[in-house]
Amino acid sequence: MRRMRTMEQQNTKEYIVTSPEMMNDVVDGVIDHIISNTGRSIIGLSGELGAGKTTFMRMFLSRVGVSSTASSPTFVVRKSYPVPAPSNLSERFSSVSHVDAYRLEKAEDAVATGIVADADTEKTLLFVEWPERLGGVLEQHPAYLGTLRFEHISETSRRVVLEIK
Repeated sequence: MRRMRTMEQQNTKEYIVTSPEMMNDVVDGVIDHIISNTGRSIIGLSGELGAGKTTFMRMFLSRVGVSSTASSPTFVVRKSYPVPAPSNLSERFSSVSHVDAYRLEKAEDAVATGIVADADTEKTLLFVEWPERLGGVLEQHPAYLGTLRFEHISETSRRVVLEIK
């Protein structure tokens, strides 16, 4: 039996993750928030390199039925995956876009790379790694749900904080 420590405050939920399998609890919590916030479809993923952002995305995509393996879109900036039906998100979303904004240098790059177009598409669920690189453009968007912050606690433990807008 796996145990996960969570701490909830208004608009914040904290997870302590000590194994990759425990990241599924974070995925489930995010899916619950996505389902309950019907007008919001953008989530930021913040944290230093190696803190668990790509691991989270792999598990999230697997959980919603995407069969291809997710990889970090660092060099292509944006990857899009169709959401298969039936899944717990297929009624609302036809695709999930995963963006890595690490290499972007200014907020205007969000337009040039198609990130803003994804944000404005109701049927696209958008995850953006390094949203702070876009100068607050996404955080100000009406569809912004919140941010997942990933922190190293130790070599095998991570703190993941879901902050809902």
